[in-house]
Amino acid sequence: MLQKSSFVTLLVSILMLWINLTCVSAQDPLEGWGFSKPIQVQDKSQYQDKSQYRSVYLDEAVYAKSRGDLADLRIVDAEGSFVPYYIESGYAENLAKDTVYSSKLISTIQKDNDTLIDFQITPLQENTDIQGNLLKVTLPPQAFLKYVEVSGSHDGNQWEVVEKSTLYNTEKLEKSSIELSKLYKFSYYRLRIIDNVEKVAFTQLKLHHNEQESRWKAYTKNVTPGYAQVHDNRQTKITVPNDQRLKVKKLILNVEGNFRRAYDLLDINGKTIPIGGLKELYNLNFKDIQIRETSIRLTSPIALEQLVIRINNEDNAPLHIRGISIEYDIDKLVFEDKGSKDYRLVYGNPNAVKPKYEIVGFKTHIEKENPPLTTLGAELGLKNQTPVTIEKKPSWFQTKWFFNVVIGLISLMLIVYLMQKLNRGKK
Repeated sequence: MLQKSSFVTLLVSILMLWINLTCVSAQDPLEGWGFSKPIQVQDKSQYQDKSQYRSVYLDEAVYAKSRGDLADLRIVDAEGSFVPYYIESGYAENLAKDTVYSSKLISTIQKDNDTLIDFQITPLQENTDIQGNLLKVTLPPQAFLKYVEVSGSHDGNQWEVVEKSTLYNTEKLEKSSIELSKLYKFSYYRLRIIDNVEKVAFTQLKLHHNEQESRWKAYTKNVTPGYAQVHDNRQTKITVPNDQRLKVKKLILNVEGNFRRAYDLLDINGKTIPIGGLKELYNLNFKDIQIRETSIRLTSPIALEQLVIRINNEDNAPLHIRGISIEYDIDKLVFEDKGSKDYRLVYGNPNAVKPKYEIVGFKTHIEKENPPLTTLGAELGLKNQTPVTIEKKPSWFQTKWFFNVVIGLISLMLIVYLMQKLNRGKK
């Protein structure tokens, strides 16, 4: 009797196990994520470029509600599957890409009160283009401030004016570089020192191709935040909130009047944040001198929720600050468009683990295709949306014909078992 009961139990267990295997339950793959934005990808026929990859810049809302390391970012297609991507950051990619060319001083000419100094750039290799967007000179030891006109030439004969700037060395303040408005390929550069009766001379010049600066311009945005300032104990403390955790690279102060003040940049705990250059803000606007520096440049972008500018006023009245603006770096996601009818960016999951996708290894090749840029749509809260139901493709043992075969076999086995039991009862 025990064997018969075990046999029935075995058949019922097999049936229940199979039913559990064949049941495809709806589940939400985005459980744990808080927010999403549609990625507005056009139909492939709308893109002139034949690249199958697309790119999209992150915005303030994504930075505000995602993790600081962006490990919770996911791209989801119409079927609810995660789409591999990589993050392109202009700052990170170009941190060390600074090509430097030396030069040879070929002539110095005094023309009226101006001094013309010509340099020939030395190429890195023969038959290669010289490319540069920044000039740096070695400053003489004496104090001076000079207006300089920069010209470029391909042959040393025909000159084109490309920039006007200042160079100076005035009691702790100095400026030895001139940023060019774009990338030039000149082999010769001329510095025309205006009204140089003191005969200030520059004997050394280097041309830089600073790719970091070029890429930063493409990956930088501006925002005007609110701020609060407190004057106490000969100091002014300006608190600049960064609730969206933007990757701040520069703060620009709009300040009136003539002044020169030392400052520090601090985090919320009073720890000093590294600054590029001298920690001084100044504006000297006089007949014989006009120089200005009211920007605070960080050595690297930083995403803190609050920044504090501490200005040392000494015995002077506090500065009249009319406003503050922030420059910050933005990141770009690059992914493959496989023709899904829609894509979404999801974020806001504190427990997500940073994904590892092989597409990262193809980055160099993908960037050469210049993936077309898409945009992000309006933000939606995932917790208020209907859960996503994923219809999984059934395995072979979950198909209808296999179900009928299994039910038939189990029914046949039960019939045989019952017939044997009835025959034994008659005997």
